[in-house]
Amino acid sequence: MYWMSVERVICASHELAGAGFERLLHGHNWRVAVHVCAGQLDSAGQVMSVDSLEREFWAVLDPLDHR
Repeated sequence: MYWMSVERVICASHELAGAGFERLLHGHNWRVAVHVCAGQLDSAGQVMSVDSLEREFWAVLDPLDHR
């Protein structure tokens, strides 16, 4: 089994309700990792292309980053 991993850090915030403040935004940094595996490597010797993995990963992360 072959593995490939990518890790990124995003920033996200949420509103603190009931904390005695009117719309207090509170943020966190999140370390997010994705791991993919394959039984055999592709013709380039990879589980998948780095560009494809980055594109798919950011498709999930982008709606959350800085929001």
